Amino acid sequence: MELLTVFGNTILPIFTIMALGFILGRTGWITVSEARVINRFTLSVFLPIFLFGVSSQVDIARFTLLPIGTYLAVEFIVFMIGFTLAFHVLHRDASESLLLGMSGVVANNAFYVLPIALALYGPQGAQPFVAITTVDGLIGFSAVILALEFVRHGRISWRVLGLAIIRSPIILALMAGIAFAASGLVLPQPVTTFVDFNGAAAAPVALFALGVVLSETTFRRDVVVALFVGVKLILFPACVWAAINLVSYRESDAPIYVLSAAGPSVAMSLSLAILYNVRTETIAQVMVWTGLFSLVSLMLLA
Repeated sequence: MELLTVFGNTILPIFTIMALGFILGRTGWITVSEARVINRFTLSVFLPIFLFGVSSQVDIARFTLLPIGTYLAVEFIVFMIGFTLAFHVLHRDASESLLLGMSGVVANNAFYVLPIALALYGPQGAQPFVAITTVDGLIGFSAVILALEFVRHGRISWRVLGLAIIRSPIILALMAGIAFAASGLVLPQPVTTFVDFNGAAAAPVALFALGVVLSETTFRRDVVVALFVGVKLILFPACVWAAINLVSYRESDAPIYVLSAAGPSVAMSLSLAILYNVRTETIAQVMVWTGLFSLVSLMLLA
């Protein structure tokens, strides 16, 4: 598929809604407080419905564990590199270093990459992206929450983690979807209609609200921002490409997992920063710049 066709038909329309939110936020048509309410509603309702619909229809038997496990191993290694750089070299506090490390490896698959993958490859071809989104949601977010709790209280609180999971519609939806897929059952038609109709609103509404929120971000030259943009869009995809080519015998595996790795930084890092009272300026800028520059990387890889 020609690069301009991929860009014009698939990637640009998805990113344009965020740009519209950014413009309306800058001009004052939509306030940040209004956008935060919209974003919270989307994360609590529309996105869980979307993720349940996608994950409940996957064919778990077709998941290839070796490339998925390799992706996760590389993700953990690069995360530790990012955390070490932020904490020991750049002297950021531990909580911000954890979230910067997260920003350097966890892609915004649910809002960005997964809709693009579904448009390009269809439900069956997008299954690896569903697997990565699921594992990042169930394991990655839980691990970061545990680490943040340890930094805050000096101990790991499994009770807090359990409550965080129970109170997270996203994680619950992924767990329910995978459990349903494993059962081999088929969603009834009324449920499918409900999921398709409401789940379709998740990405555009969330991206619009995110654009409004980011419209208040102050942009300035920052070595830390540049470093973690490079980690997310260059180092991590390159490491995933090398590792997948090393362990996989299928040529089709590397482009799929590199496309996921090359997505912009996950919005959850900013949400956790707000929740744990961590400085958000650097994390927000990393999100903005990875979102902008990933337009090029996603177009080349799609």
